[in-house]
Amino acid sequence: MTVAGSVLARLGTPLLALFAALTLTFLACGGTSGEDSNAREAFETQPVPARAADETEAIDRADVDYVGALCLIGTRLTAEGREEAAKWGVAFETWGEDISAIPHDRLGEFAAEAHVGPFRNHQAALEGISAPSGVEEFHAAAVSHRVERILALDALLQLFPSEGSSEGPSTLQAYSRLLAGIGEISVNAPGASVELRRRLFAAARETPRCADTDFLSVFLGGGEPTSKPSKADEEYLRELCSGGLVFGASLVDLLPGLSSRLDDEARARLVSDLIDSMEELLAALSATSPPDDIAVFHLEYMDLLREGIVFFGSALEQVEEGGDPAESDGAWEQFVRVQRLFGSEGEPTPPPAVRKRLLESANSVEECSGTSFFMYVFLGTDEE
Repeated sequence: MTVAGSVLARLGTPLLALFAALTLTFLACGGTSGEDSNAREAFETQPVPARAADETEAIDRADVDYVGALCLIGTRLTAEGREEAAKWGVAFETWGEDISAIPHDRLGEFAAEAHVGPFRNHQAALEGISAPSGVEEFHAAAVSHRVERILALDALLQLFPSEGSSEGPSTLQAYSRLLAGIGEISVNAPGASVELRRRLFAAARETPRCADTDFLSVFLGGGEPTSKPSKADEEYLRELCSGGLVFGASLVDLLPGLSSRLDDEARARLVSDLIDSMEELLAALSATSPPDDIAVFHLEYMDLLREGIVFFGSALEQVEEGGDPAESDGAWEQFVRVQRLFGSEGEPTPPPAVRKRLLESANSVEECSGTSFFMYVFLGTDEE
């Protein structure tokens, strides 16, 4: 193998695993919900609190019935997901991590029973819910999105090796293409407007069905807009989410080639496209003015982006010169570090209180509706 082929042969596998982990996170967020799940929606999503004593706005009974039906489905999805995961010895709350313990030739069976099954079981119920006035368009889009997700998952399951078989390159290639499709669905998931979420969360406080599930946040593509963010936070998040959505979409576009049998020129384009995406994000972040208490993190993340650009560029150059980037001093350690750019654990991370504030504030910023992909990638895992 020559030129860029060696780069992806050595870097493509861990990158695919990294993006696959992100995709599994999307699936967990979009399909089921659990109060303690560490693979939850990136925005602050919590069970709906009881209605405040001084809350006097009029609540439409149709809204209450609607959100109550959604929350009931969410509760049942959680129960079924937990039950099915337990059959495989996997904890529902951490199945995105524990899934590595399942033999590769049984992953398809696990996904069919623990994830796709509950999804499909309740799709008809979602389609049968009568959306109240002003919610019909969003509900139709959200339900259609979940149908697309089920179809993509069904296709993905057909590519998993059967029990007792081995996974070959062609399967990896097809698997990566499907991951890209699922990732694209996740990135393009519809998000309800701030006004609509505010209205429906108010209705949710009128029904006990929403007291113990965060499914409403997941279905609506964001949590409750609880307060007006500061001007600095709002401007920062508006720019961040607008640029981040483009970056997220570009990442899933790269998935199909990570494990495919492309020729050297195509592989070189793949690495080049990854670098281009990182450079575009760096330019967007450079043009953004962060609030004072996240400015240090913002600069550190930009520095890590620069490291990533240099790392992938250097790896490509080494192969073109006949070298082996995997044998360079500190190559693996550097790769582990730059994984943080794609949402993995590690540094840099913002202060926990700042992270929490920004995630909560994002619920009130229109441009951040449905952009949990980038919020997870940028702000990292929840360390609270």
